[in-house]
Amino acid sequence: MIKSFIAKQVMQKHLADMPKEQREKIEALVEETPNLFVEIARDVQKEIRGGKDQATALMAVAERNKDKLKGIL
Repeated sequence: MIKSFIAKQVMQKHLADMPKEQREKIEALVEETPNLFVEIARDVQKEIRGGKDQATALMAVAERNKDKLKGIL
């Protein structure tokens, strides 16, 4: 419970500039499939530690997980 509260607070901070409708949709997706997003975050961190910048790492991980992401969208 506390973990999800903290995650939601962090997410709101990072998505603050996004339009409300988009922000709410992303928050709902993360709440519905938290394990997928934890896995993606871990993979992105591995890529960054491997020397990639954040944007490149995120694109690589998103590409590898595109079928899973399409499934929830």
